Amino acid sequence: MIITVFTPTYNRAYIISKLYESLLRQTDMCFEWVVVDDGSTDNTQELFEKILKENKIAVNYIKTENGGKQRAINKGVSVAKGDLFFIVDSDDYLTDDAVFNISKHWDSIKDKNRIAGLCFRRVNYNTHKFIGGDCDIKEGEYSSIEIANTLQILGDKAEIFKTSIMKLFPFPEFKNENFVPEALVWNRISKDHKLKFINIGIYLCEYLPDGLSHNFYQNLQKNPEGFALFYKEVLFCKGMPFFIKIKSLIRYLQCSFFSLKK
Repeated sequence: MIITVFTPTYNRAYIISKLYESLLRQTDMCFEWVVVDDGSTDNTQELFEKILKENKIAVNYIKTENGGKQRAINKGVSVAKGDLFFIVDSDDYLTDDAVFNISKHWDSIKDKNRIAGLCFRRVNYNTHKFIGGDCDIKEGEYSSIEIANTLQILGDKAEIFKTSIMKLFPFPEFKNENFVPEALVWNRISKDHKLKFINIGIYLCEYLPDGLSHNFYQNLQKNPEGFALFYKEVLFCKGMPFFIKIKSLIRYLQCSFFSLKK
């Protein structure tokens, strides 16, 4: 089985080598690395020309015009050769046994129709602590919404989805907007599918100043339609706590204001 490790990148030549080096260290090499360069203006292209010449792992490097992460993901899904699709951001990297753990746990559930993929944990590579806090549950089958609200694991996780499922749930694309929350699609998948949750950290990260997480409010202003759609759907999400719906209503009204202003 091949796993597609997918990375959207924009002007991250200064740090993406860290991810590349972690892929070279994988104990299971049954993966491809698909990289969509979202119109970088630094030396990202030159870096990947060198990586392609090295030919140490299977790399599919695609240079596009700047269109945002959601368009990059849609492009990555369209060319993916793997059975599973794993989004790994350009400023993060993987544990040496990440691909091995994905393959091992997937073999036990791959024939279950309602299972859309796997959910592992992210770890802060400075503090070595789980993003979202500790959890006593070792593994089980839950929707993305249940993982956040029943297991109380907030924050980003390391989700790996069937590529066939990703093709059924493309990211919406809005004119003149470059971002849509990934949770919009994960929530849609959650309506009829579950993930196998494994309480193991395979994804190492830290939130950098030039990342999306550090610039939430600016993204909200620049991408009001994408965020408005996300918060609107949260309001009607089954199993979503009431206080989150109230918060989403407030955010939705903010987005509506920014959309009118824009």
